[in-house]
Amino acid sequence: MERSWNWAGAEFFSMAGADPGPELDTLPDSYFWRDSLLQLLSPSELYLGLGLEPCRCVVLSGPAGSGRHSTAAALTESAADASEYARGDILALTLRAEDFPENLTPKAAAEKAQALFDLMADDEGSYGIFTFDQIGQYGSRHAVLNTIGDNLETENCFVILITDGEEALPADLLQKAFPLRLDLPDETQRETYLKGVLKAQVPDWDYPGTEQKKDIMFSLSGLTPEDLVAETAGFSYGDLANFSRLLRLEMVKQAPEVGSTIFVALNDGQVMNCLRLCRPRVTAAGAAPVVQVLQAGGILSAPQAESPRKTALHKKENRTFAENLELIRNTT
Repeated sequence: MERSWNWAGAEFFSMAGADPGPELDTLPDSYFWRDSLLQLLSPSELYLGLGLEPCRCVVLSGPAGSGRHSTAAALTESAADASEYARGDILALTLRAEDFPENLTPKAAAEKAQALFDLMADDEGSYGIFTFDQIGQYGSRHAVLNTIGDNLETENCFVILITDGEEALPADLLQKAFPLRLDLPDETQRETYLKGVLKAQVPDWDYPGTEQKKDIMFSLSGLTPEDLVAETAGFSYGDLANFSRLLRLEMVKQAPEVGSTIFVALNDGQVMNCLRLCRPRVTAAGAAPVVQVLQAGGILSAPQAESPRKTALHKKENRTFAENLELIRNTT
């Protein structure tokens, strides 16, 4: 049965209720596309003078572990800050395959997507950032994609599309979007990332709330930086972040003298053990998909959680931000 989709509950996912997360400029230097995205969000006079159009849609394509979800999360935060809207007037929504199930007809799928843009068109005082995750798995995805393409002129909307490959998207939509083709970090990117791991800065906990930093330095005995780059072949950004965290745990075990600089020497056995603990393994068939998320301490890999049942949410009178979001997402 067809229905008219009502997204008027969008206030449930206003960014006013969420703490600011990491932005694009906090991503490691190995995310070499970072600066290009920042230029897209805040086009300069030169940018516009060269005939480059304002971009309202970014396509993140690539395999799992290539940094698509980390980039999307940071891009959402940066897009919010780059807009002229107050954080309380910004609506951020992530849609997934369960929001557009296989039994949804093309007409219903198009109406559901269109209702999002109509909501923003009716409220020029708000700004919408819509992330369509794994859009290649949506039911009636062509109807959804055509609707998105038809609405990219909506000035108070920014769209992020996450997909395994661009072949899932129509050519006319790709022409309007900024396609970002991601992959697992190559040798150069791993080298850049690992340099930042072996010599890093963290906020100085002796002077909270200030710009003071402590330097962290690792010295590796028996392993060269080139060896480390070779040993991390096939690592995703999430794997590299886990390796960084394990090295810091080794630092904690040694309890070094803490000053403005913290120096720790690790032997090859300690380093190789850290590598073994986070080396990527083949995922068994039927295992939960892995989604990369960016947190203040780095990128972590975590299983994608199942949506809670709608009926359970209805029984709660005082729902949390996340529960309200899932309630809207599962209303069909």
